[in-house]
Amino acid sequence: MGVKGRKLLLIVCVGSIAIATAILCAALLSPERRAFRELEALGVELECTGRGPRELGMCVYQTVIVDDADFDDATLAAAREPLGRFAEEVVYFDLSHTRITEAGLEHLPKFRPIVWLWLCDTRVTGENLSMLDGRGIRRLHLCGDEFGDEDIDEIATITELRYLGVWKTRLTDQGIKRIGALRPDMEVFEARMVEWGPGWSADVSADEE
Repeated sequence: MGVKGRKLLLIVCVGSIAIATAILCAALLSPERRAFRELEALGVELECTGRGPRELGMCVYQTVIVDDADFDDATLAAAREPLGRFAEEVVYFDLSHTRITEAGLEHLPKFRPIVWLWLCDTRVTGENLSMLDGRGIRRLHLCGDEFGDEDIDEIATITELRYLGVWKTRLTDQGIKRIGALRPDMEVFEARMVEWGPGWSADVSADEE
């Protein structure tokens, strides 16, 4: 390779490095990157699946997990704006084991209608679950005796909901059948505890029609 060829190769290499550096810097300084850090400070963890590292905001799918027993309505309100940066990517949202109440649910961003929302061991009751309507909740998992047959009408108003999973609730067989009558487009999946013998038990699940 001649001198001109080596110079041209050097220019190409330097240019490529500069472009790559610019792309990396832009990603690190992006609104998504800042939002990621804000959520991290609030105890909200984003688990990324897809292209590139999550810190660069290059995810295809996001799982949102709140690993903080003190996470409450005010914290969710503070997280609403940075969460909105990822509203098109979120698939799973787990608010279990937090101090969230039904009033705090109004701070959820509007997601694409594919989101799985988990509400187990929270302070949410079934009284105002209708506020989840229009927020892209496709699958809802409810655990605990805060939920019973009296909440069926509220659940039925979540128009985008196609799957309801319940465990250790006060929903009766009659209540589950009523959900099916009100929302034939919704699948209900109830997990129950059964005993196999002395000292043996397991969770089993049954679909109710």
